[in-house]
Amino acid sequence: MTNSARTNSKSSILEQHSRRTAVAVVDEVVDKKGTRDVAEAYLKFLYTPEAQEIVAQNHYRPRDVEALKKYSSDMPPIPLFTIDEIFGGWPKAQEAFFADGALFDQIYRPPNDRNAVTEDRSPPRPPAGKLFSSPSRPSRLIPGLPLTLGYTLFYLSALVLIPLAGMVFKTTQLSWSEFWQTITDPIVMASFKLTFTASAIAAAVNGIFGLIVAWVLVREPFRDGAFSTR
Repeated sequence: MTNSARTNSKSSILEQHSRRTAVAVVDEVVDKKGTRDVAEAYLKFLYTPEAQEIVAQNHYRPRDVEALKKYSSDMPPIPLFTIDEIFGGWPKAQEAFFADGALFDQIYRPPNDRNAVTEDRSPPRPPAGKLFSSPSRPSRLIPGLPLTLGYTLFYLSALVLIPLAGMVFKTTQLSWSEFWQTITDPIVMASFKLTFTASAIAAAVNGIFGLIVAWVLVREPFRDGAFSTR
């Protein structure tokens, strides 16, 4: 039997052979299932040199001295502690970790039972902020949003809003005759024609290729589920 520690552990629980041994045959279970012979055979085999060799080959620390010596290069000595030393005995450890609603149940609680109210029997935990500090404010959906939004509004104002505002202000200073003469100027009419023509062509092209892209994204499955609607 192992002390339940992988070979790369820095410390481990010392397995103690006593009336409360780590492995036992439960009469009610083996009699009900008819597995007494198999269970007893396994229990007798578990601490044999052959079984301890298998334990060591699977990178667990064996209790057999010869097996441990054979694999000492992979299993250097480590501090071993008892349940009594760390947890105050098996009854307290059972109550804190394995009783109903204790730490083990809290870890393996089903997702739909996360909000169930259970008695907290876990060991005392360090005060909040000692090991991990929680953020003082909720994280933003888009990191850096205030800065990028500020730059966007600045350039939008400098390149679009301010010139448009200047044009509107200048137009209000003209009379109706001056305004009509300005917008019917051949150069202005040519700029109107170029603007509306280019916009119409761009809208038509975008409409055609956008429809094709949308059809492909909907109809064709992709390996990356982010690009598929199915």
